[in-house]
Amino acid sequence: MVYEGILEGRFVNLRPVTKEDAEFILEIRNNPEISKFLPSLNATVDQQQSWIDKQRNDINSYYFIIEDKTKMRIGTTSVYNIIENHAEVGRFCSFGNSIQNSEAALMLDDFIFQKLGINYLDIWVYKDNKSVLALNKGLGCVWEGEGEDEKGIPYLYGTLTKEGFDIKSQKIRDNLSKIKI
Repeated sequence: MVYEGILEGRFVNLRPVTKEDAEFILEIRNNPEISKFLPSLNATVDQQQSWIDKQRNDINSYYFIIEDKTKMRIGTTSVYNIIENHAEVGRFCSFGNSIQNSEAALMLDDFIFQKLGINYLDIWVYKDNKSVLALNKGLGCVWEGEGEDEKGIPYLYGTLTKEGFDIKSQKIRDNLSKIKI
């Protein structure tokens, strides 16, 4: 589905993905530093554009481009598998710095809990992706267990509730508000 608008923050904006973003998405997903923490993606630009068309019509999914304040694309993030009061988050990959990444994650979760009315999120992150594990924990995610993907790479899975997010995210909000632009 497409959110018809831009989610604006102090350091980044989130806008809906368009077909014109296909090449950027493939570039960031195939970047060795970023792709080591993501399931592999082997697609052409045409295939990615077709996937974007399909996603834009999926009523259970929102996919965003993360832009810095100069409107330069720096990443992607998404909420999907929206079923009643719960969903999954992912497709987070970013060239941004820790401030931009923290704000983007905070903004997506605000969108999910406030605008969509979701009560909880399912999250999984590869165990080696320490920065994203820490960010999700800082947002209130409770890690419940671990598993392995089809290649045997270990990951943690957990849940982020609206209540946990409301309590834990305040520290990130406070820290972001102290940063001078």
